Amino acid sequence: MQTQWFRKAKSPQQRDEIKQIVLGCQKALDILAEICYNNIQDSEKSRVSRNFDNPSWAYEQAYLNGYIKAYSELYLLCNTSDKDASKGSI
Repeated sequence: MQTQWFRKAKSPQQRDEIKQIVLGCQKALDILAEICYNNIQDSEKSRVSRNFDNPSWAYEQAYLNGYIKAYSELYLLCNTSDKDASKGSI
């Protein structure tokens, strides 16, 4: 489980409460993770078909990179497994 979930926890009891809340939403997190993963994959496909003749291609590429980064962060937050949580791979 990503440590970002526990940033506001001031005690071990609050950490346990947050963990139980998050784990109680596992099915919703799994659905969200699938949505994020699909959006990342679709974006990666469009990255390949870039039109470099367009003068603003660099801005479009930067936008796409940020889009993928945001979905990647959400995808990683949906991983509630204690193992491999620090690896950060998709």
